[in-house]
Amino acid sequence: MTEKKQNILDSALKLFAQKGYPNTSTAKVAESAGVSEGLIFKHFGSKQELLEAVFNVGHQHIDDFVEEIKSIQDPKKVIEAAFNFPFALVRENRTFWKLQFSLDYQSPHTCPKYSDNNLSLMVTLPALLEDAFKELGYDNPEMEARFLMVTLGGLCTAIIHDKNKLDDEFCQFVMEKYNL
Repeated sequence: MTEKKQNILDSALKLFAQKGYPNTSTAKVAESAGVSEGLIFKHFGSKQELLEAVFNVGHQHIDDFVEEIKSIQDPKKVIEAAFNFPFALVRENRTFWKLQFSLDYQSPHTCPKYSDNNLSLMVTLPALLEDAFKELGYDNPEMEARFLMVTLGGLCTAIIHDKNKLDDEFCQFVMEKYNL
């Protein structure tokens, strides 16, 4: 990918997350990226396709993370890896996750395509967790998986907003709950 194209993607991500997708023009993205607006259309075709490109990059990181978890054989290690999701991916790219979470509220007509649409995260990860809890002999593996997914969602939100510093005591509590 060219440096200019990367600058466009980085600027779009930052502006979409900060100002909202509907409130960000391609002219603002171009100005922030230091390129002409025409170059955005040359590379991406439209503002909507630019948003799709931003999400494709972010979702590739998610897919890679979930693929790593799929390769783990030890069920405790699967749960531990899933618990590390907010720390491994969300902290790493807080701006992407802010955009991901905020599209529900910013742009309802855009929302169905991007909100919780990542199958790796919203379908595959809970299934992997359920299998891990089954293998470990939990009474209700489906509910354990759902509980952990809700907990992960809360952790992601806390990290995105950086309101609650997640302390070691909380992390230790979760690790002990699942004997990790």
